[in-house]
Amino acid sequence: MFRVIPLLLVTLAGFLVVGTCAVFLMADWQALSGAFTRLEAAVAAQRDLRAITIAQGFDHIYRINCFADGVGVLLGAILASVGIHGLCVNGTHARR
Repeated sequence: MFRVIPLLLVTLAGFLVVGTCAVFLMADWQALSGAFTRLEAAVAAQRDLRAITIAQGFDHIYRINCFADGVGVLLGAILASVGIHGLCVNGTHARR
């Protein structure tokens, strides 16, 4: 019984990390879409190099944020899967 509690906490923490990072990923994805649209508009309008560089900077910022949030989702999923695997293995040993 006492082996199950830490595994449940690890699994719960993994799902919590996945959910939290997914919420931030969706917010950053929307911001990235807007930044990319502004970058395309600046390039299409043949604006000066300063305006294009600023738009490209914002685009890169949101790309990095989306990458970091995606890594958080993946790491949380790994944490949850380790906890689920531990629960399955612990349940198998308890039946013997």
